[in-house]
Amino acid sequence: MTSVPSRGTDMVQDIHNMWNLECRRCFGVATVACCTYDPASWRAAPQGAICAVLALCLLHHAPEVRSAAVSAARSLTAQQPGLLGPLLVGLRHWANRPAEATVLVDAAAGEAVSLAAGTYSHAFSSAVLALLPHAQQPGAPKDRAAATALAAAALAGPGLAELLLMAHHPASTAGVACKQKTWQQASRRLLGAADAALKATAADTLRVLFGPNGLGSACPGDVAAAQLALGSAMAVAPGACLEPLLVGLGKWLDRSEHDSLTDDDIAAYNTPEGMLASDVVPAGVYVPEVVTSKNVRRARGRMRSDSRAFAAADGDEDDDEPPLPPKHALPVRPSAAAAGRSAGRAGAGAAGKGPKDAAARQAELRVKKLQEEAEIRARVRGLKARLDTGLAALQASVEGNTSFAASHLRELGALSQPLLASPVSGEYVLVD
Repeated sequence: MTSVPSRGTDMVQDIHNMWNLECRRCFGVATVACCTYDPASWRAAPQGAICAVLALCLLHHAPEVRSAAVSAARSLTAQQPGLLGPLLVGLRHWANRPAEATVLVDAAAGEAVSLAAGTYSHAFSSAVLALLPHAQQPGAPKDRAAATALAAAALAGPGLAELLLMAHHPASTAGVACKQKTWQQASRRLLGAADAALKATAADTLRVLFGPNGLGSACPGDVAAAQLALGSAMAVAPGACLEPLLVGLGKWLDRSEHDSLTDDDIAAYNTPEGMLASDVVPAGVYVPEVVTSKNVRRARGRMRSDSRAFAAADGDEDDDEPPLPPKHALPVRPSAAAAGRSAGRAGAGAAGKGPKDAAARQAELRVKKLQEEAEIRARVRGLKARLDTGLAALQASVEGNTSFAASHLRELGALSQPLLASPVSGEYVLVD
């Protein structure tokens, strides 16, 4: 997602401070800046930063400030409909970073921005609707045909995709029973132009939803927004969206890497960090344990089998047969004795060095194996995240238009059915 540049961030703080002094003049300056934007002469203040400031003003906690911002925003998009996309990008910047939007609360009164989901849903939803071209604003056409043309111009380019993302963003939908409420209100306000634009630009719009600003975004809010937006798109224009939907989902649900996973990869993935797969005992496998008991009565005397062999080992003093006398050792030549002592010292040195080196090699091998299995787990987790995101998008698309999905169950089911028995993914089940 487009972020506010560093110099633009300073401007945000400056304008935030100016709001406390003269809010209407501040917003008017920013509005003029957008209307007269020229990249060659506005290098110090990029258009993205200016649009982010205007979007921030729509979230101000003071009603009089917010009212002035709404009026100015509607006039701006009525005169410059092409700015709808950049303004929605700026608003989505704050939706993904609510803690930085300090104007949501009165900091002077000691209030702090709450990160609880749904706290500012109404503020963000109202801001989305305020940015849409309004026929009652100065400069806007009064007849329906011209107003529809103005709405179509606003949705050209990135406008429609950005509207879908922001209208379905958790910042606007959290805590709301109907997650499509903001989108439905925006569609009615645009006089049907959104439906017509989606049917005409379905491929380009869905490409954005599947791209880095949608499902591929690093912000969880953008991912959730893209999934819900796919459902709304299928509800509005299922015929036009089916082909690009299958193409986009096919990339997210590609199984080539999944099918190449081995049993060892799965075992390593299911192993906790800091352990090897070989350390884990499979469920249901009994590990025998040798227990020595000293309370077992032993047979005595000649009743014992092979009593002479066990007597010396068991230390049985009650055996009634005396032990055999030790055999006399044969004399050893002095040279052989010296050789034996030398061999004994060499053997003792080798025995002392060998086990130590073997233990060190064993430890190094274990560390290397732990690192290899950690890399496997990271790779499989990334694969699982991609597949789960694609399956969630498929589920949202089906729920957006269940009757249409039922008539195309063969194409849609082919994307999910091979993954239902997957050991790493398959939590989402396609239900007709």
